[in-house]
Amino acid sequence: MNDLNFFSLLKKQKQKNRSLRIVGFSLLALFLIVNIALVVLGLMTTKKIEAQISSNNEYINSPTTKAKVRDADILNKENSIAANYLSIVKLVSNQFDQSNQIRVELMDHIRSLAPSATRFVNANYSGLTIDIDCETTEQTDPIHFYHQLLNDEWFASVHLPQISSQENGIYTYTIGVVMKGEELK
Repeated sequence: MNDLNFFSLLKKQKQKNRSLRIVGFSLLALFLIVNIALVVLGLMTTKKIEAQISSNNEYINSPTTKAKVRDADILNKENSIAANYLSIVKLVSNQFDQSNQIRVELMDHIRSLAPSATRFVNANYSGLTIDIDCETTEQTDPIHFYHQLLNDEWFASVHLPQISSQENGIYTYTIGVVMKGEELK
């Protein structure tokens, strides 16, 4: 007959619990080793970063770098001044370009006062004064044009210094007008 061993079940249970404990402790040891490795790696990375920060601070605080920064600041200020100067020059240049042109409305108005046979050759102005070089085939056109401009409300004064006659029957003259107010702008 076989003896019944009542403790065999208990023995098997203890062996099972022992294997679970070994696996649990092994996993715990592995977890601790990984955590220690991560902490060591983090500390090493932190030390590298601190060394790099210290090196960068030394570079930033070095006299040569400070001199370069001062030079760059000076260049930046000079660049800003030059940009402002350039914008002022462009503004003045644009205003000068605009001032070299007589308004189309003004020239149309003067042209409407001119006799039909009169042709404008050139027009110059300075301030409120306009000098117009004209040609015509009619001998009375310069005087007629002079009186039209003289009676117009846009002009303060008109002068007709001379009339020249050419052999081909063309009369040339320059007529000058002074504007009232600021009509040229």
